[in-house]
Amino acid sequence: MNASPVDPDVPLLLPGEEEPTPLVDAFGVGILDAHHVRSGVLACHVLSSGRDLALVDVGPNPSVPHVLAGLRRLGLDPAAVTHLFVTHVHLDHAGGVGRILPELPRARVYVHPAGARHLAHPARLEQATREVYGDALYERYFGPLVPVPEERLVSVADDERLPFGTTTLRVLHTLGHARHHYCLHDEEAGTLFAGDNFGIAYRAFVTERGSFAFPSTTPTQFDPEEARASLERLLALAPRALYVAHYSRIDEPERVAGALAADLEAYVTLAHENASEEAGPARVARLRTALAAHTRTRLRAHRCALAEETIDALLAADLELNALGLEHWLARRAPA
Repeated sequence: MNASPVDPDVPLLLPGEEEPTPLVDAFGVGILDAHHVRSGVLACHVLSSGRDLALVDVGPNPSVPHVLAGLRRLGLDPAAVTHLFVTHVHLDHAGGVGRILPELPRARVYVHPAGARHLAHPARLEQATREVYGDALYERYFGPLVPVPEERLVSVADDERLPFGTTTLRVLHTLGHARHHYCLHDEEAGTLFAGDNFGIAYRAFVTERGSFAFPSTTPTQFDPEEARASLERLLALAPRALYVAHYSRIDEPERVAGALAADLEAYVTLAHENASEEAGPARVARLRTALAAHTRTRLRAHRCALAEETIDALLAADLELNALGLEHWLARRAPA
């Protein structure tokens, strides 16, 4: 990395605070805020080895200027990026790939085989996302998708090892959150980039007890059994440092994984408790209320001292999506 390490922690963020300064942490990982929705929601990570430079995720279209500016503030030329790793093709991670590629002329895009076609031909992906968010929010947060040239796409296999500068990066297909998700492990450095498969861990919820994470059950492919299996697979790697997209480095991955596994059990229980109710907005609302109560209880046990209205504001969008994801899961399990 061309920039010298500074403070190893991403600043704690609350609504209204300024966008965090891009930094390189104590493990040599660059951390950029994609400024998706607000600061502190989505982190893009920067890796460097030898002559290779990589971005892990890029955010949606409106994030592209922030990511490019963040690279430059780290003293890095976007044109030097050789690898763009897309952990999965949900638009908060991959929506800006087509837009940013002209600024990254050397970069190839590394994507799960099940996601490659969606980047090359994004019409169905855009339509599916519009159905979840509605047209108004879609236009605000994502915008029209730019197709990625097929010759710049590289489909990565499970357990594939990719040469990267003087090291090797291992790809691990991880289901549960989405069927087109993979994680990236730098075995030499001991760093692991888990996308959304190790939950959501906003810095605002860090206390003296450490990081706090809760599951991401975003529609439409959430599967609790696969999510648990992915957690176990990632934890078995015993990473020195583990990074998630929402938001960056997690302290004590083993402890956090245990809490996430318990949360997945609780989510399934809450879903089953509402399974007999008629599918639709009313059931989603009940699920959201139950998830909010469960998460607030966990946060208080974690000694989070934020005001309840602040907690609710920080959780609102994610719990709505999580409730929708549970609704989709229940619908898939319902008798035909």
